[in-house]
Amino acid sequence: SSFSNRFAASMDIDIKLTNAGYQHIDEIIGLFFNTVDLLCKQSLEDWRYKEPKNMLDIAFRFAEKSDGMEYVSTLANNLQYYPAKDVMRGAALMEGLDKQQVTAVLNKIQSNNMLVSISAPDIQGSKRSQYYDVPYSVSHIPVATEKTWAHPLKNSGLALPAPNPFVPDNLKLKTVVDATAQNATIPRKIEAAANFNLWFLQDTQFHVPKGSVMVYLRGGQASDSVRHAAIVELFVRLLRDKLNPTLYTAQLGGMDLSIERRSRGISFSLLGFSEKQGLLLKMMTDLLQKPVFAEERFQLLKKQFADELHNVDKQAPYLPLMADMPTVLVHGYWERKQYLQALDAITLKDVQQFMLNFVQSAQLDALVYGNYREDDAKKLGKVVQSVVSVVQSEQKPAPSLVVNLPSMPQPVLYVDAIAHNDATLIKYFQASADDVTQQAHLLMLDQVLAAPFFDSLRTEQQLGYIVGERYLPLVRVPGLTFLVQSPSYSAADISAKVDAFITHYYSVIDKKDAVWFEQQKRAVMVQLEEKPKNQSEQAEQFFSDLVLGYINFDSRAQKIAALQKMTKQDLLDAYKTVLLEPAKRELLVVSPGKLGIQPWLDGEAKVYRRVNDVAAFKNSLSSYALP
Repeated sequence: SSFSNRFAASMDIDIKLTNAGYQHIDEIIGLFFNTVDLLCKQSLEDWRYKEPKNMLDIAFRFAEKSDGMEYVSTLANNLQYYPAKDVMRGAALMEGLDKQQVTAVLNKIQSNNMLVSISAPDIQGSKRSQYYDVPYSVSHIPVATEKTWAHPLKNSGLALPAPNPFVPDNLKLKTVVDATAQNATIPRKIEAAANFNLWFLQDTQFHVPKGSVMVYLRGGQASDSVRHAAIVELFVRLLRDKLNPTLYTAQLGGMDLSIERRSRGISFSLLGFSEKQGLLLKMMTDLLQKPVFAEERFQLLKKQFADELHNVDKQAPYLPLMADMPTVLVHGYWERKQYLQALDAITLKDVQQFMLNFVQSAQLDALVYGNYREDDAKKLGKVVQSVVSVVQSEQKPAPSLVVNLPSMPQPVLYVDAIAHNDATLIKYFQASADDVTQQAHLLMLDQVLAAPFFDSLRTEQQLGYIVGERYLPLVRVPGLTFLVQSPSYSAADISAKVDAFITHYYSVIDKKDAVWFEQQKRAVMVQLEEKPKNQSEQAEQFFSDLVLGYINFDSRAQKIAALQKMTKQDLLDAYKTVLLEPAKRELLVVSPGKLGIQPWLDGEAKVYRRVNDVAAFKNSLSSYALP
C-alpha cells in the first residue's frame, strides 16, 4: 500500500506472519529485497508496462455506474492529485514508461531507508504506549542484520509474473440474434435435466463486454450434521486457498470469483469481462471434480477456522449474536462449540472423499447472464454440468428448513455468553407466514420503526452506542429484530425498555394521517423500484431470486404489488399480530455482560422457553420447507 500527500509519500509492505514465519523474520525481509532486486533487473520490460496500462484503459472505457456517494467522494479526493480536467480519468492514465524514474524509485528501496514494525502478542518492550497501554521498544537496525538482508538468497524460488492469460483481447459486444432475445428482460431456462438446470439472459441493458456465471450446488447431506457442515466449510476454504494465486491474476484481468458456503451446499459466482471467463470456470470445475489439496495447507486452514471460532469473544457481542439468529432458527446452521468439537476428528481425506461424493450427487442450478449468446451459455453450462453425475430420474433438491416459531405467551430464550462487559440483547419477531404479503407488511413496519427506535433508545435514553431495528428475512420467512448493546444496563432492563417502546409506538402510528402513511409506503416502494446500477448488481438480483425459488425473477414485483394494496389498517393489524398480541412468535438472544442475568432467569424469565440444545429445539418444531 502507499500513502501520499502534497509534501511526502511512503510505500508500505504489510506481511502477515504464521507462527513459523514469526521465527524467520530476517529471512522474510531478505526475500523482500530479493524481489526488489528482481524488479531492478526485469521490471522495465515494455510488456510489463503495457499490460496494466491496457487494463486501466479497458476499465475506464467500460466503467459502470456505482454508488453515487462513493463516486462523488472519489472525485473530491482526486482533485487533490489531478487537474480538474483529469479528475475523472486521472487514476486510469498511464502516459508512458519513464524508465529513469522507475529506476530512481527502486533505488530508494534500501535497508537504510526503511522502518520495520513488528507486531505480535509476545512482544516485550521497555516502554508502554500512551493511549493503548501496550509494550513497545524502538531500536536501530544492527549493521550485521542489514548485511543479511542485502545478500539475495540463492534458489529462493521468487519470480516476476508471466503475461496474464486473463487480460481480454476481444471487447466487442455480441449482437442480439432475434427480436425475442432483444425484448427479453428476465432469464429463461434453456437446459433442464434431472439434477441440472441452466438459465440464460443476454444483456441488452448495460452494453458492456462483461458477464456473470453463477452456480449453486446443493444437497441435503451438506448440513445434515455438524461434521458435514464443517467439512463443507473447510472445502470452501481449501478451494479459495488453492485458487488464490490464479484468482489474483484473474482480478488483474478484470474478473472476480467468489465461493461461498450455504446451508445446503456451496455457490460460486464469476463476474467481470466475459471473454476469458470460460478459462477460469474450467479451473474451478476441474478442482471440484478432483479435490486434491496439500496436507500442510489443510492443517493451516483448519487451525484458522478453529481460531476464528475461539476468537469470537474478541468481537463486539452484537456480531456473534446476529449470527446466532440463523443458528437457532434455520436447519443446517450449528453452534460454535459444536463446530469446534467436530473439527478435531476431520482429516483431509475425509474432506476430499465427502466432497467428491457430494458434488457428484448434488442438484446444480446455473445462471449465465451478460455479453453472451445462447450457444455461449450452453457451452459454459456443459462445463458446469460436467461436475455432477448423470441422473436419469427426477430428484427433488433438499429444501431449506426454517423453524416456524409457535405463537406463545412467553418468548423463546437463547443465551450466548460472550466474554464482554456489555450486555447485549436481540428481540426477533417472526411473521405468521412466509408469503409476499407478510414480507411487504414487515418491510413497512421496518420503515416506520427503525428511526424512532434508534432515537428513543439511543439518543433519548442513551442505552448504548449500538442500537437498531432491522428487517431480517431468514430464507423467505420475514422477521424484525430489535438490537441493543449496552455498557450500563442489564439484559433484563434492555428487554423491558424495548417492550415499552414497542407497546407505546403503536399509539403513535395510530394517530398518524393518511398522508404520512403514503409517504412511508412510497419510501419502501422507491427502494424496491430502484433499478440496478450495473450489470453485476442485476446478476446478483437474478441469482438471489433463483436461489430463493422465485423462478419468474419477480420477487420485487410481487412485493411492490402487495405494497400497492396495503392500507394503514393493514399496517396496524400487522403491528398487533407480530409485535403486540399476548401470544406471538418471539425469540430473545442474549449475552449477559458484566451485570449478569441470573436474577432475571430466576424471576421474570423463569417461564421463558430456554434453548439449551439447539438441534433438539429445531427438531421439536415444525419448519417452513422452502426452495
